[in-house]
Amino acid sequence: MKIFTIFLLTAFTMLAQTGWVQQTSGTTSTAWNPHYLNENLGFIPYNSGEVIKTTDGGNNWVKLFPNPGGYLFGCFFLNENVGWINGLAGLIKKTTDGGATWTEQHSGTTSHIFKIQFLNENLGYAFGGTGFTGAVVLKTVNGGNNWDVLQINTTVALVNGFFLDENFGWALGTAGKIIRTTNGGTTWDTTSVSTYSEMRSVHFINSTTGWAVGGYPTSIVKSTDGGATWVEQIAGTNHYLLSVQFLDNNNGWVSGNEGVILNTTNGGITWASQSIATTSRFYNIHFVNSTTGWVAGGDGLIYKKGGTTSIFDEQYNLTDFSLLQNYPNPFNPSTTINYQLAKDGFVSLKVYDIIGREVASLVNREMKAGKHSVEFNASNNLASGTYFYELKAGDYVSIKKLLLMK
Repeated sequence: MKIFTIFLLTAFTMLAQTGWVQQTSGTTSTAWNPHYLNENLGFIPYNSGEVIKTTDGGNNWVKLFPNPGGYLFGCFFLNENVGWINGLAGLIKKTTDGGATWTEQHSGTTSHIFKIQFLNENLGYAFGGTGFTGAVVLKTVNGGNNWDVLQINTTVALVNGFFLDENFGWALGTAGKIIRTTNGGTTWDTTSVSTYSEMRSVHFINSTTGWAVGGYPTSIVKSTDGGATWVEQIAGTNHYLLSVQFLDNNNGWVSGNEGVILNTTNGGITWASQSIATTSRFYNIHFVNSTTGWVAGGDGLIYKKGGTTSIFDEQYNLTDFSLLQNYPNPFNPSTTINYQLAKDGFVSLKVYDIIGREVASLVNREMKAGKHSVEFNASNNLASGTYFYELKAGDYVSIKKLLLMK
C-alpha cells in the first residue's frame, strides 16, 4: 500500500474574507479566553476541559490529545509548544510540547483563575476570584514553577487583567472596581467606574491610554491617565459587553452578549455594529493585526474576520526554502507536510523514528520550484510516538518533529 500522496501546488489563490465567517470548533462548550499568536496559530480552551488548536488560520481546528481536563477559563501560549491553561479552583497547567503532555503547577490559591498572561518564558501573571469575592493576583518569575500571591487592595473577584509590560498592569471585576500597578504588582491602587458596572475586560495600548468594558449597566470607558480616571463612551447597545481590544489609538473592537460585535475607528467616539445573529455570548474578541481576528464564546461558536483561506502563510517569501510544521499534530493516522522550494532540484523528504531509523521516504526525486504538499499516512505498522521528518534540497536542510497518537 502506498503510504503517501503528493499534491503539487503550482498555483493557488488567496481568498480574502471580507466579513465574519463561521469556523467549526467540534464542540458545543464555552470558551472564555483563547489565545492567538498570529494569522495561522491559535489555541482555544473550553470549560469542558478540551483545548483545540489551529495552524492554518482556523480552516481546521483539532482537539489536543490527551484532553488536559478541568473546567478551563483560558490559556496563554508563547509559541507552538510552550503554553499554560487556567481554570477552576486554582488550576494552572503548563505544556512544553504543544499540549501532548501537561504538568500541573501549584498556584497557591483555591480561587478560580480566570485569566493568565505571560510576558516571556519566566514572567507571568494570573487573575481570579471565587464568585463575586476572593480576589487574587498571582505572579511568577520562573515560568510557573512557583506562584506568589500578590497583596492587592480589593476583595471583589477579578475576572480579567492585562499587563502592558513588566511594570504597568490592570485588573478589574465587579462593582466597577479597577486596580492598577506601575511596579510589576508590588503595589496596587484602586479606581472605580462611576456606573459600578460589572467590568469584564481591560486593554491598554500604552501606559496612559486604555479602555474597559462591562455590563449591568452596559459600559465602555476610556482612560487617558493610566487608569486614574475613566470617561464613559456611548456604546450604542444595551447588551452586556465582555471583551475589548485596541490595535492603536483609533482602531478597537468589543464583543458581548447575543452576538454583539462593535468596532471603532476613532478611539471610541463612535461605535459601529458588526453583530452576528445569535443568542450566544462572545466572551473574547482578538485581532492579531489590523485585518485578521476572531470572536469566540458560548455554544462552541468561532467566527473569523479577514485573513486568507490558503494553507500557506503570506509571510513566506517565494524566493525562500521552507519546511512547515505538519498538520494536524498530533495526528492519527495521517498528516500533511507543506514545504516550499526556492529553485528546481533534487529533493528528499524522509521520516525517521526516535532512534534515527528511516520509516518512510515521502519524496526522493527532481522537483520544480514552488509550494508543495505531501500526505504522510502512518496507518500500517508504525507505533504511537515521536517521529522526525527531514527535508533536503541542495544545501537546504530542515528537520521538524511530529507526534503519532494511535
